[in-house]
Amino acid sequence: MPRIFLSFRRADSKSFADNIYDALVQAFGRENILSDVQDIPFGVDFRDYLWDEIAKQDMVLVLIGRGWSAVRDDLGRKVIENPADMVRMVIEIALQQKKMLIPILIGGASMPIATDIPESLQELCYRRPFEILGNTNFKTDMEKLIGGIKRLPASSVTPPKPAPKPSVPPPPITVVVQQQPQAPAPEPIVAPPPPVVETPPPEVILEPPPVIPPPIPTAMLKPQKPHVGASLILPPPFDWVEVPAGILTLKEAIRTQTVYLDTFYMAKYPITNTQYQIFLDEPDGYADPAWWEFSDMAIAWRRANPTPKPSAFLGDEFPRTNVSWYDALAFCRWLSARLAELPQHQSEPFKLITLPGEHHWQRAAQGDDGRIYTWGNKFETKYAHFNINKPASVMLYLESASPYGAVQMCGNIYEWCLMEDEITDGGLDINPTHKRRSLRGGSWASLNSAELQIKARLLLAPDYVSGSAGFRIMRI
Repeated sequence: MPRIFLSFRRADSKSFADNIYDALVQAFGRENILSDVQDIPFGVDFRDYLWDEIAKQDMVLVLIGRGWSAVRDDLGRKVIENPADMVRMVIEIALQQKKMLIPILIGGASMPIATDIPESLQELCYRRPFEILGNTNFKTDMEKLIGGIKRLPASSVTPPKPAPKPSVPPPPITVVVQQQPQAPAPEPIVAPPPPVVETPPPEVILEPPPVIPPPIPTAMLKPQKPHVGASLILPPPFDWVEVPAGILTLKEAIRTQTVYLDTFYMAKYPITNTQYQIFLDEPDGYADPAWWEFSDMAIAWRRANPTPKPSAFLGDEFPRTNVSWYDALAFCRWLSARLAELPQHQSEPFKLITLPGEHHWQRAAQGDDGRIYTWGNKFETKYAHFNINKPASVMLYLESASPYGAVQMCGNIYEWCLMEDEITDGGLDINPTHKRRSLRGGSWASLNSAELQIKARLLLAPDYVSGSAGFRIMRI
């Protein structure tokens, strides 16, 4: 029977790990499966302990969830960057001992990108993974994994016994060789100095001055768009698109309703990881609980969550996910306050920066003609990011732009919205009677085109966080 070490990160895949462990125990016996290292004696160097334990195993299974390499500690640092991270050390030791190393992708995760993890772990990215989707497929996937392990030849399962862990070599022995005494050298004969012959100074040759090319005419330079307002605070890509005043037609099951909306501005892209990180890093950002003081439930959420959850997927231009409705609205309130501090000539005129109301979101997506998708009435697979295992950069799928230029409003991530009775002429009036909040637009995890239609919506609790949900902002 093969002996298996099961490596997993608790914050990323604990529930999967328990079920996988039980299935492996049933197939190979409890004595052959090591799933965790909790019995390390106090004061023992766990590097030595892990080295010895992994040496006893035939293979190492590494469970990789969607947040495997993105989990952060209490100070916001990536855990995998810590040389003392237990998961990192298990993989490093397994590679040093040349163990069979099998990445197990769980819950729709994908393999980490080599450049996103420490160099000592990058060889893991080139090992062929096995995928376990979970839910109704879990039993079938585990049967395939167990069958594959059983079919492995013994020579590949049991590698040669690894060499003992290298220790610090002793200092080199210095050998001193005594030199034989040499006879004293004879005194040199000093010759008279040669006569001094005066020579003329060398001729100075002046080099011609360097040729400086003429300056490029100003008319040939592409003018740069000035940074004003939100773009002074939020790094690119960021831009507003104008949605002119007009009528929104809502076709419901029993009636058709029309709503008039004044001109407003919608963010062209969803908020990215880098943009949200400004909110997390600034002393008056996430650290200040005052931004959640728009409702009692939001205050309670913030007290229970004093540190932000890391984004489910890394990448500067990836949409920020794992954000609750409370967090998204707090970000808007913080940004509004920051922009209000800017000199008037540097800021766009605005009354409020907030999450879009559902009516505003729908008008920005469909325009005047009531189209089904942002690009028209016919579904085009190449315009939407869906039915895949991770989001895409907000800079992709530019063909998906709405009539006013907002992109990715159908696919990539669900977007938090306000209820329409909460946006008033005076600003924002949060209605605490709404126990659920709206998510619009579909996401990378949506399975079919119906979930990407502009009219489609989800209603979920405002404390819901997911790797498929984020937000974009608007100003009025």
